[in-house]
Amino acid sequence: AEVTFVRSDDPAATAVFSAAVLERAGKRRFAVAEVSLLGDRGFDALDSLVRIVIRTMGAPALPPEERGLLAHLDAFVDKHGQRSREWFESGARREAAYGDLTEIARDYVEGRLAEHHASGKLEQWLSGTVVDRAEEVPTLNRKTAKRALSELTRLLRVLGFRGLLLVISRG
Repeated sequence: AEVTFVRSDDPAATAVFSAAVLERAGKRRFAVAEVSLLGDRGFDALDSLVRIVIRTMGAPALPPEERGLLAHLDAFVDKHGQRSREWFESGARREAAYGDLTEIARDYVEGRLAEHHASGKLEQWLSGTVVDRAEEVPTLNRKTAKRALSELTRLLRVLGFRGLLLVISRG
C-alpha cells in the first residue's frame, strides 16, 4: 500500500490532475474512488470514509447505479457466470481475503447465482446493524474500519482489479 499527498492551491489544476489520475488508474485496472472532505461528503472518522468508498467507488463518469462494490460484484458475476463461485474462492485464497466484508461479498455472489436479492447484508453491515448470520459478525464501525479498508483492497483484487486508487479532495 502506498499513500501519496498532492497539494495545490489552484482548484482547477487540482480537478484536472485528479481526473487524469483517476482515468489512468481505471485504464490500468484499478478500482477508483473520489471522496470530498467538504459538504455532504465530509467525514470525521475512517468508518465514514470506508462506507462512502464502498457505496460510490467507480469512474466519476459512471451514473450512481453503476458505481459501488455491488456494481463491481455484479460485473464479476456477469463476467464469470456459473463459474463465479470458483473464481471468487480461488481469488480469495490467493489474496488471503477473509473477514466480514469478504463473507458478505461471497454471500452476494452466491445470491446472484441463485437469482435472489442479496444486497441487504452489505447495507446492514455498512449501516452498523447486526448482519443476519449464524455467528455474531461485527459491523462496520470505528473499531473495524481500518481492517475493513484493508480487506476491501484484497477483495477488489479478488474481483480482478490491481488495487484501489482513492483520491480525497477538499471539495
